[in-house]
Amino acid sequence: QLLQRLAEHDAFGRTIAVEQEEAAVRLSRQHALDDGEDRRDAAAGGEADIGPRLARCMGNTKTPGRRHHVELIAGLQLVGRPVRERAAVDLLHRDAQLAVVGAGADRVGTADFLAVHRGAQGQILAAAVVAAGFSGSSVFAEGKSIGVSWASFQEERWKIDEAAMVAAIEAEGNTYVSADAESSSAKQLTDIEALITQGVDALIINAWDKDAIAPAIEAAANEGIPVVGYDRLIEDARTFYLTFDNVGVGRIIAKSVKAVQPTGNYAIIKGDAGDPNAMFLLQGMMEVIGGDVESGKIKIVGESFTDSWKPENAQKNMEQILTANDNNVDAVLSENDGMAGGVVAALSAQGLVIPVGGQDGDLAAINRVARGSQTVSVWKDARNLGKAAGEIASALADGTAMSDIEGASIFDGGEKGIAINAILMEPTPLTRDNLSVAIDGGHISKAQACAGAINGVNGC
Repeated sequence: QLLQRLAEHDAFGRTIAVEQEEAAVRLSRQHALDDGEDRRDAAAGGEADIGPRLARCMGNTKTPGRRHHVELIAGLQLVGRPVRERAAVDLLHRDAQLAVVGAGADRVGTADFLAVHRGAQGQILAAAVVAAGFSGSSVFAEGKSIGVSWASFQEERWKIDEAAMVAAIEAEGNTYVSADAESSSAKQLTDIEALITQGVDALIINAWDKDAIAPAIEAAANEGIPVVGYDRLIEDARTFYLTFDNVGVGRIIAKSVKAVQPTGNYAIIKGDAGDPNAMFLLQGMMEVIGGDVESGKIKIVGESFTDSWKPENAQKNMEQILTANDNNVDAVLSENDGMAGGVVAALSAQGLVIPVGGQDGDLAAINRVARGSQTVSVWKDARNLGKAAGEIASALADGTAMSDIEGASIFDGGEKGIAINAILMEPTPLTRDNLSVAIDGGHISKAQACAGAINGVNGC
């Protein structure tokens, strides 16, 4: 509504450009004043020709009963008019949202604007709304703010998770803000610090590294911000763990492959060594094949961790295993579908078609199942997981205790044995015998699933 009003106003009816975070300028000073104190201006040091960058509002917005006065040193240009006057901005904490009460600026007048939040790619997406028609009023965001930190948004499945998550959060009247750590534990810590600074009411963290994330959990706890560990375990009792039963997923992969190849030489392509899920999946696999390995019916001829879970790294690992064994490999247990794609590429280059298991329900993997180059894809319906995360985070933001979340139980199967409130959802194996489940569920179209399918595939 504010943007519409802006567009309708003659003087300021243009798009306000907001550059990426790298172009945003940190604020130079923050003053926190107790309630009842008179409003104090914060003056920029020297006259600044402020370009089309919106200064990111830094400040402890979680401190109740305080107003925050922030000095703008750069960041605002309205319709090509540089603001050269010193500006002062009042930030109020209301429902843990940032709201700008007013800013004085030459030839601009009173400005009520700003919903500042972090976008999915770590950008600052901000709308600057000028006061024409809003003089003397404040712009307050409704509901709560849910911050989401993604470990690496490059994998296909996370986009499905995000869509469901956003829908659930917005259905509760709340706001979704996010950042992508781009496979960097250091960047993830910075991202989470920024989300906390922006005043989020709850965090959903898809951790890149289970140990490196610890300072972020401590920072969130210090601010009273509840944390949902999303799909990857953060072994801290102050977090809520939401995932699919990854040990169970490992069991399903191994059972499905063993059903068609009960003996012989097996290779295991594991995920990133820093992700606890890699060991949970392996645990499930070994529960199925461990006895046969001990008896000699199954021989593990190659086992490799895969940096960043990347398909190209999995392909290299598989190529090395094939070379070391003169291509004498009978089956492959891959810990996800992306890596299974790399495995299949390595096998295809050698003219090999053998049982390969994976998980995630990636669209390409489902089609490989239909084509016969992958035996199983364990479908963890990301729509259900994302929806649950949005609902749980919203409930926690409203003050619900972690132990009171519907369906929660205690999980203590991590490396340290720490008891954590958790929900572990049940996955669905997809094979040529039940591929129609994913089609009928709307996860994939028949055309996508069945392109090039072999005979006898259910649903094709």
